[in-house]
Amino acid sequence: MAVVVMDGNPVQDVQPVVSDSPSNQIQEFPVEEAPVATPTRFEEYLVGIWQDSAVMGSGWSDHYNFYADGRFSYYVSQMKCDKRLIKQTGGWILDNNKLTLTTTREKVMTGGKMVKSTGSCGTPLTLEDGQIEERGLPKPVVQTYEIAQREPSEDHFHESINTGKIQLWRFDSDPDGRGEFGPEN
Repeated sequence: MAVVVMDGNPVQDVQPVVSDSPSNQIQEFPVEEAPVATPTRFEEYLVGIWQDSAVMGSGWSDHYNFYADGRFSYYVSQMKCDKRLIKQTGGWILDNNKLTLTTTREKVMTGGKMVKSTGSCGTPLTLEDGQIEERGLPKPVVQTYEIAQREPSEDHFHESINTGKIQLWRFDSDPDGRGEFGPEN
């Protein structure tokens, strides 16, 4: 039996395809003997919830949940009431200071209509009466970022990382937790 990981989940009873070329050989391990990668200190540090804002607004801003098993979830801001994209998921790898995200699935809102926003929306329009659809991407999307760890400052008490394009602040070290801010919707 081979152990293969897809979307962060072990899949068993997979029949690997192996060519006669030594460079293409797949090594199989019984499930109980499968090698386990030891996470680096920075990989352990990355596990948790990271938001693109140092403060909490009326809802979560764009944020990533990084899991210890190499999965991630990206959520579009709860304050973007006109969004079609709700969530993306896939796998992450950290190699030195290069973070690679491979997106394989998404949750989107289809159909519906735009109406004038009220309440705490950060957009002038709100998408109403749409249908939520979860789907696999036809081709994985791979993005690589060079990241650097930043210490909390007087202005922002959360730890942060900078990708060169965006800065993210850690709100919880448990990717399934929600810290003091309640459950994800």
